[in-house]
Amino acid sequence: MVFPLLQDISPNTVLLDNALAAMGGGLSAGITAKLLYPKRRVLAICGDGGFMINCQELETATRYGIPIVVLILNDNAFGFIKW
Repeated sequence: MVFPLLQDISPNTVLLDNALAAMGGGLSAGITAKLLYPKRRVLAICGDGGFMINCQELETATRYGIPIVVLILNDNAFGFIKW
């Protein structure tokens, strides 16, 4: 689990899209967070499958100059689906 490794998690600073096995919202949520709070550092933590669903949003962030850091966790699977 990543969250115990984080030293300071303030209230209302973590967005999770893991309810109902949703996929692909991490990058978009990170871009939106950076637009809403431009002075804060934003880290979008995405799974490899979820990232590939909306990886085209990286082009949008680049085109509009939105500085965001993306961490991709590779487990070679789509959410809870294991082949």
